[in-house]
Amino acid sequence: MSACPDCGSTRVELRHIGRRSGAVLGASAGTASGIAGALHGGRTGAAVGVSAGPVGLTAGTLTGAVFGGLVGLAAGSVTGSHLGSQLDETVFDSHECRHCGRTFSDPATSASAGGEE
Repeated sequence: MSACPDCGSTRVELRHIGRRSGAVLGASAGTASGIAGALHGGRTGAAVGVSAGPVGLTAGTLTGAVFGGLVGLAAGSVTGSHLGSQLDETVFDSHECRHCGRTFSDPATSASAGGEE
């Protein structure tokens, strides 16, 4: 467990700035990609549903579009979160002392990532 370099408190928590930001940006990009996938999924769903008549065509289009959008959103969010976690470990001050409020990087993580000791 990390201790604050200023006050020595062990009441330290991870900030996850990169992970949160990456997840939001990834979800946004994934949604944009998902919209394109939704359009393709809607066409595919329509082609499959056309054999069931107008109701099947509508249901197939909606199902394909929703599925395509959700897949893009999920994939983008997971990818962005993973990349953001890498930034948390190497770039950002990843810890915050709950006692004094200081932010800092964990020396063990920084040393293994090639940062300053």
